[in-house]
Amino acid sequence: MWGIAVVVVLLVANTALAIFNTMRLSADGHSVAHSHEVLGAVDDVLLSVTEAETGQRGFMITAQEPFLAPYVQARAKIDLQLANLFVLVSDNAEQTARIAELRTRVEARIARMAQIIELRRTLSLDEVTKRVEPGKGSELMGSVRDLVTEIKHVETDLLAQRETTRASMFRTALVTGTLAGLAGLALVIALVMILRRELRNRARASNEIRAQRELLHITLASIGDAVISTDAEQRVTFMNKVASQMTGWTESDARGHALDEVFHIVDEDRRKPV
Repeated sequence: MWGIAVVVVLLVANTALAIFNTMRLSADGHSVAHSHEVLGAVDDVLLSVTEAETGQRGFMITAQEPFLAPYVQARAKIDLQLANLFVLVSDNAEQTARIAELRTRVEARIARMAQIIELRRTLSLDEVTKRVEPGKGSELMGSVRDLVTEIKHVETDLLAQRETTRASMFRTALVTGTLAGLAGLALVIALVMILRRELRNRARASNEIRAQRELLHITLASIGDAVISTDAEQRVTFMNKVASQMTGWTESDARGHALDEVFHIVDEDRRKPV
């Protein structure tokens, strides 16, 4: 019985350990995927600003509206991309602050583009070039790129830590799962061996009891006196030949009947049943 209880406890423990390891692996995998998602979202913002810059340059040179298409499309995406970034890094206060600063720098670069575009709508390229501060756009774009690099560097470090944690957790889960499985197998084998030994002992004891019963039956049957045995409720279980001759009951007929039905004992003095 104790062996079965130990097996049940071990199975429950193994199940709990497997659930815990699975949940940890899932959480670690989610963290790694989250870092990849943040890195991709940052790249998307930088790509959109670059596309907007390309559209602005094309319009600056040609003053033709079709060249503004990349700029218009990029502006429509940038706000959503920055909002998505805020959600992704909401669990990291430092990254949240960096994304807020990135928004400020991106908006400054977009505002600079919008200013140049509005000037170009009414002025020639030379006149616009004279009015705008030289190198200002490159400076603003450089600040955006620098901050993007910083954000990606921090997130890459987090990614490396999370991948290390996930790999360590995977090894731990593999080792503990293997050890738990081997321990369970060893315990089951031990339990089977114990059960087999117990069954052999029971069979041996049963054979000994059967032999003792046969010996007792032969002994009682061979006694020259009348012998009747009963169970605890006084029902006949055995009767030898002498008792059969005395009572007129055969053993098969008497078995299961009450003793006072089969064998009447009368007090010799009072002549009443004993």
